[in-house]
Amino acid sequence: TYLIGAIPSGWIIAKKVRGIDIRKMGSGNIGATNVARNLGKRWGLITLILDILKGFVPVLAGIELFYLQKDVIFLAGIIAVIGHQFSIYQGFRGGKGVATAFGVFLVISPVSALLSSGFFLFLALLSGYISVGSIGGAISLPVFVWILDADKSVIIISIIIALLIIIKHNDNIKRLLKGEELSWRR
Repeated sequence: TYLIGAIPSGWIIAKKVRGIDIRKMGSGNIGATNVARNLGKRWGLITLILDILKGFVPVLAGIELFYLQKDVIFLAGIIAVIGHQFSIYQGFRGGKGVATAFGVFLVISPVSALLSSGFFLFLALLSGYISVGSIGGAISLPVFVWILDADKSVIIISIIIALLIIIKHNDNIKRLLKGEELSWRR
């Protein structure tokens, strides 16, 4: 699960499509937003889909193919997100984990994932910042899970993943406070 989560989709796409290191462009992030800004929306969307699949496929396979226990599945989801955030292929650097976490929760708690992504979109559109949407979506995930899912394990994994995402947004938070964050509207 870690090795799948660690695949740097955006970096690979940027290298193959334009021969560039996406980590040296724009925000320096390997995620869909930076890829879209520097390579175009189509490549950003492809990056987004691949990053979602990095969380979705291992968790779904754990359930449907390997019949793993619930707690093992949840651990696999956390490990996929950590793989994306701290990729062995990128010197333990990586993306924010938002799309990969969305993929994990599309399997574990799909309604919570969709509501959280709706909150992400609302905040991103309202503020003009993907980072604000990402942080707000991460915060909302455990709330939606708590409301919709009585399973304590799901609530715990949602809190852990939300914290991982918020921690990875530390630089974005600093830029937001200084008024230096890049708007998607630019």
